[in-house]
Amino acid sequence: MQRSWSNTIVGPRSTDFFAGRRGSRVRVPARPASVRWVEIAARAYYVYAPQAGLFEPRVKLGATVKKGDVYGWVHFIDDPVRAPATVRFKATGLLSCMRHPGRCERGDCLGHLVSDVAS
Repeated sequence: MQRSWSNTIVGPRSTDFFAGRRGSRVRVPARPASVRWVEIAARAYYVYAPQAGLFEPRVKLGATVKKGDVYGWVHFIDDPVRAPATVRFKATGLLSCMRHPGRCERGDCLGHLVSDVAS
């Protein structure tokens, strides 16, 4: 056994513990049948907040969307009577990353799309 800089014992037992092998079986995920290669093809694949406010998404993660579809709304918490700003997609693709519902500032990235890689 050797000691690391943090004064913790490092060896086979400690790695087994941290790898989840302490008295239980390690479940190895099954190999996928196929792999989907995707890319962010253009700047239009990123969606940004048009104004500061409270972001409310309408689309779920993993959804396939089209150009012009509504992504969500930015509500103005300092002016609740004002109609919310609509956030729309500028490209067609798969929503692979999205911001959680909550406060945003103008220019914050709210999510991005990906498309299949041309082979």
